[in-house]
Amino acid sequence: MAVFVGGLFAGAYRALTWTSIERERTLVVLAPTHATVTLQNGPKALTTTSGVHSFSVMPGPIVLDVHHPELPPQTAPLTIPKGIGGLMIDVQYDADGRLEIGYF
Repeated sequence: MAVFVGGLFAGAYRALTWTSIERERTLVVLAPTHATVTLQNGPKALTTTSGVHSFSVMPGPIVLDVHHPELPPQTAPLTIPKGIGGLMIDVQYDADGRLEIGYF
């Protein structure tokens, strides 16, 4: 019984003093087929296939650069939240040619 209670106290102590570790997240950007997507001052794309671009990013602010051959280059500021797993966003253009960002 003493070992059990000691284990509970040790586990509770470890849980209270656990340090938070920021982990990289996978950002998947769905863009029009002819658009190129990059990150300002960020990592290069892991993959780019038919309008699907994936990046490995740390939590925090990033700026997405989108270049379409028929439109002027545009940027979109985003904030990557802390957590695990991937994030997916959709990049489209409205009738005036401005970026619209959608989150999944």
